[in-house]
Amino acid sequence: MSILRRDFWTRRRALLTLAYLLVLVPWSVIRGSRETVTNSDVGAFWLEGQYFLTGQPLFDLPPGVRGPAYPPFAGMVFQLLALLPLKASAVLLCILNGLLIPVAVVLTKSIFDTLHPERNRATWPLAVAVVLSLQFFLNNMNLISVNEIILVLCLLGIRAYLDGRDWRAAAAFVAAAAIKLVPATFVVWLVVRGRRRAALAVVPAVAGAFLLPLAFRGPRTGLTDLAEYHTKVLSQFERGRVITGRTNQNLGGLVYRLTLPPADQPNPGYGPLVPVSEQTAAAIYRAAAALVLLAFLANLIVLRLRDAPLSAFELGSVFLAGHLLSGITWKAHLVTLLFTFYVFLSIRVAELPRRLRAFVYVLFALIVVSGGTGRDLVGRTVQYGIDGYGVIVWTMLLLLAGCVVFSQRRVPEPRPSVA
Repeated sequence: MSILRRDFWTRRRALLTLAYLLVLVPWSVIRGSRETVTNSDVGAFWLEGQYFLTGQPLFDLPPGVRGPAYPPFAGMVFQLLALLPLKASAVLLCILNGLLIPVAVVLTKSIFDTLHPERNRATWPLAVAVVLSLQFFLNNMNLISVNEIILVLCLLGIRAYLDGRDWRAAAAFVAAAAIKLVPATFVVWLVVRGRRRAALAVVPAVAGAFLLPLAFRGPRTGLTDLAEYHTKVLSQFERGRVITGRTNQNLGGLVYRLTLPPADQPNPGYGPLVPVSEQTAAAIYRAAAALVLLAFLANLIVLRLRDAPLSAFELGSVFLAGHLLSGITWKAHLVTLLFTFYVFLSIRVAELPRRLRAFVYVLFALIVVSGGTGRDLVGRTVQYGIDGYGVIVWTMLLLLAGCVVFSQRRVPEPRPSVA
């Protein structure tokens, strides 16, 4: 049910929304008013937007400013923040992030209602998915970042595709990927699994993402922006850079923390389980990344060849592959786990074969540990161990395996075709 429809807004929902706003707005004013340009996500967004607006080089940032990390298209979007003073923009982005949490929940439920009407439709699976992913939303809100915007763009793209609006789907996925590269996995999904019209719609959408910043900045400056983005941002990961700190919850960080002594944090609370040389660690990471990428793409190709119906498991694999293969996956990026957690929590477990049921129970346990722990709940030492040894990454790897298995085995009644 659309939140824009009048019948959605019952008296109870309207009162709950009002109460939520009475908490959200004052908190946002207090939180946003503390922001500065340095050591701040929204400060980096605001400054890149200001540089874009005034014609300055996008990637020559002063010391203490986070980044550079965002493509020129993101700078074009961040102009909206630069139109206001930093603190005012920070407050508005705080409020927007708070409002996008229920929007993401409603969109997620809407997508599942279309794809899986046979799922466990009780309230508790979605409620638990919200609770266990809430720490990632709160992290994003506290940082005043844009990850919820990216999630909602992806969900809007999925919803548009299910509604047969291929151009809107392509525009949503490409826009998300042009702001932060991780959703590029959804562009790949649309090309491999989408209807022909949807795949073709990717071409003008990608062209627009490249050409619009050039139109704003001029061809010479725009091309320089693209070259500097590659040189100063992308090339470091192409050369094999891995961020090894415990806060980076991706495949590379996991491999390096399990195989090499921590070099960036004193007394981190974890250490290598299988010590190897740095060259060997790099080789293990490359092999693991290739395996994840191969599993992701092979699953999509097989589903395409089988003309299989679209499932939430398949969509969950797209979110997971993006995070695992990304060069940077902070916890604030993992707001997408709302969708992926719900994929498995809504399974009718009693109807599964015994071995598969046992596998799903293992996933449930890992989901609880990944989403239900935190430094304030389990203490600094335990949480640093959970982060350092990559419990979240292991969970995402097993969830990805589960997504592949369930997307291949599912034989439902006829659903909307993706062929």
